[in-house]
Amino acid sequence: CLSEKCQAIVEDRGIDSLYLPLGTSAFEPLDLKRDGIGYAGSKGHKSEKKIKNLFGRYRGEDDFEWVNSLVTPTQLNLWYNTREATFGLTREGQKKYGMVNNRVFETLASGTPLILEPHDNVNSVLGFEYPYQPESASEAQRMVKKIRSNPDQTQEEFQKISEKVREEHSYTERVNKVISYLQ
Repeated sequence: CLSEKCQAIVEDRGIDSLYLPLGTSAFEPLDLKRDGIGYAGSKGHKSEKKIKNLFGRYRGEDDFEWVNSLVTPTQLNLWYNTREATFGLTREGQKKYGMVNNRVFETLASGTPLILEPHDNVNSVLGFEYPYQPESASEAQRMVKKIRSNPDQTQEEFQKISEKVREEHSYTERVNKVISYLQ
């Protein structure tokens, strides 16, 4: 099951299950020049209110890029590694069931700052307190400003986050968990 809530629902129905959140592979820091901010995701399936609250202020700016045509991990990893920061939204259905979407793992594994709308389960799934979950548009803007004004400190912080995510949320780790569960 992709979330503890889903696992509880399944187990309440008498089905044995394994909690196995999404993971990542093929995403890593590339030591590239970072410039601009962005959002990677399909257009049209996130609420305009959520978009406006998190990154609406940046849409239309020269250094903002919304990509929805990158499909391979290599393409996405390269793009993440060229951004100073990216924004993350979660579909309401995923949030309702406590799932953390793959963009969180991908972005953080790439060493890229992710400003993520608040999500009740991100901290427990990641295994640490993730501080870049603004409650308002003004707080999101302060986070962007902080990231941009301290690029070396930010990269050092996200290098550590990247290492943790790649170590604890890799598909290799997930497969090992499945094997242990089946033994």
